[in-house]
Amino acid sequence: MSKSSHLHHHHLTTRRWFFIGVSAVIFYLFWQIISPFVVILLTAGVAGVVLSPLATRLEQRISSSRIVALLLIALTIIAVFIPLFFIGLTLVGEANDLISASADAEWLTAFNPADLPLFDLLPENAQNRILAFDLSELGPIVGNWIIDNIEPIFSSILSIFFGAGLFLISTYFFLVERTRIKKEILALSPFNDKLDQQIVRRIVDAMRGVVFGALIVALLQGIFATIGFAIFGVPSPVLWGTIVMIAAQVPMIGASLVMIPAIAFLLISGKTAAAIGMAIWAIVVVGMIDNIISPYLIEGRTKMHALLILLSILGGLRFFGPIGFIIGPTVLASVMAIIELYKSGVWEQE
Repeated sequence: MSKSSHLHHHHLTTRRWFFIGVSAVIFYLFWQIISPFVVILLTAGVAGVVLSPLATRLEQRISSSRIVALLLIALTIIAVFIPLFFIGLTLVGEANDLISASADAEWLTAFNPADLPLFDLLPENAQNRILAFDLSELGPIVGNWIIDNIEPIFSSILSIFFGAGLFLISTYFFLVERTRIKKEILALSPFNDKLDQQIVRRIVDAMRGVVFGALIVALLQGIFATIGFAIFGVPSPVLWGTIVMIAAQVPMIGASLVMIPAIAFLLISGKTAAAIGMAIWAIVVVGMIDNIISPYLIEGRTKMHALLILLSILGGLRFFGPIGFIIGPTVLASVMAIIELYKSGVWEQE
């Protein structure tokens, strides 16, 4: 290599490392700026993906993509945000009522397990253990746990409204610019266009499968469980219905994790007829949702094991906060789609 060639190569290497260094600093600063809003942007991105088919259909009748996006944002506010606002207020009120009721614990103090018809059928050792358990301590423990976990969600009203506003604005721009965003992402990919389209389609289908599959089933079970709680006299129906939504993701057990204790509570309270009605409601209405609606919604979409869905929800809630209920399973769905593509020989298609 001649001296001039060596200098040219050295100069080229220096420029490249300088570019990498400057880029690293700029991207680091950019990350520091945008990181507080990443969760909101991710959620808005998921919403944009879910709403894009509806946006495409509406654009066939309404030529303006901005008007279509505004209509979908208005629909989101009416169908999601307004109900969530009132549900949040109800949850706070019911949690406070539950704390007050459990602090008194009069019904727990007066309750005697030995009065139950099935108590005498238990082994003597089990009877002694049950009688030795102080039920009066259970109310405050449960109540304090609930209030400790609900308060952080609703502790900062200003932060909630700010996040909701940013989410709606971001979703609007994702809907308007979705075609351009997709082209830019595909342009950055090192794969060929056909493979890029396949990867994007699989991940998008998986994300929609999460929202229209497990989450909607859990939402319906929570709604109908709340209706049942209200009809048959279970205290704080909205609060326990919300917990049913999370319990619905537990493998094998599902919503029964909450429904069975609710039935037991009614029996303990002496409301035998209400307990029987609640049991029938739990089996016929709440239980059948998973067996009838779930296959219809998830058919043709990415299948995920129930245990993985549960772990992704719990991990999402811990890492992202309340919105992790959606982001956690969405990330899982994307991982499963990528694994499926890899197993199908994605590398050999180049």
